[in-house]
Amino acid sequence: MRSLPRRSPTSARPVTPELPRSITLFCRVIDNYGDAGVCWRLCRQLAREHGIAANLVIDRLDVLKKLVPAIDPALNRQEFDGVSLLAWREEGVEDDDPELVIEAFACTIPEAYQRAMSKRRPAPLWINLEYLSAEPWAETQHLMGSVHPQLGLAKTFFFPGFSARSGGLIRERGVTVPEFAAADRQFGRPLKVFLFAYDRAPREPLFAAMRNHGRQVRVCEVLREGAGDATQAWRNSREGVFTEAPGFQIIGQDFVAQSSFDAVLADQDLLFVRGEDSLVRAIWSGKPFIWQLYPQAGDAHLPKLEAFLECYCERLDPGAAGALRGLMRAWNRTGEQDFLPLWREFLIQFSRIERHAHDWARRQAQLPDLASNLLSFFRKNARI
Repeated sequence: MRSLPRRSPTSARPVTPELPRSITLFCRVIDNYGDAGVCWRLCRQLAREHGIAANLVIDRLDVLKKLVPAIDPALNRQEFDGVSLLAWREEGVEDDDPELVIEAFACTIPEAYQRAMSKRRPAPLWINLEYLSAEPWAETQHLMGSVHPQLGLAKTFFFPGFSARSGGLIRERGVTVPEFAAADRQFGRPLKVFLFAYDRAPREPLFAAMRNHGRQVRVCEVLREGAGDATQAWRNSREGVFTEAPGFQIIGQDFVAQSSFDAVLADQDLLFVRGEDSLVRAIWSGKPFIWQLYPQAGDAHLPKLEAFLECYCERLDPGAAGALRGLMRAWNRTGEQDFLPLWREFLIQFSRIERHAHDWARRQAQLPDLASNLLSFFRKNARI
């Protein structure tokens, strides 16, 4: 691994710092692949597009390997695609002297590292990168600060979001929303549906609705982590039903590297995605999508869903908005539900939903991206 250049505490920094020479981002994996995916994308973008020495400290290199197959989880230090990867160590990180430290999703960076930060002159800029949310309170808390009660270190809360009042979305250079192209709705071609869901997703009633509606559907489901096993068990228990519904097909999609994910989405008509990283890629695809949020105890994730629906459906025709809300709400709940009327109404409104997804993505692409907003904040607040 490439070592970062050491700098003595008294060495001078530029009078008007434009960019941090190095950043260190800490990540603990909670949301399966979502946390690792977001942090890897951000570090890679800062390194490749802005020339910043980016260090990602992560506690689950085995999870990251699913997204970046070339890395070796057995190594404590390695470099790939311009990013230095370090295994999480509670005793801190050696030879690390960044101007910007990012604590992803309130993961609480090691106390030893915090003490080392407090001794640097000047101390690095410290940001707590929060989860993506459309809730109004997130915008009011964006860029709010707090001070460590013992060390006196200032920390700023940075909320990604969907408006100019937020931290924005991850969007690399070259990522553009494709020209609008309506899905072929002739019954000669199946509707291509991509499905990447958590285990608790109500697959059975959704698949039953797709099977019984009459519109030909081909579901491409990401396998592994129990999701594929659940689907296969359902198929095995209903073999006769499948032979009676030739217009409904489920095919397995092996887990792909993050670098190939956008291409997989581009080949589909409708996207069922989960978590934060997949949602943002679905947005940039310009395709209609159904988002499954990371499930929380007591359905604490449902208010976050409602806030997103309020934001996303603002300019959508009321009939289409009702169909989208109904299907997305049902997909995020557990228990017995009849998906057939929801699926039927969603397909009736599909052309409006499809056009809206493209136009909404185009408007989002006009806003500054997350990396640009982070660096803009650094320029305004870095101490010399």
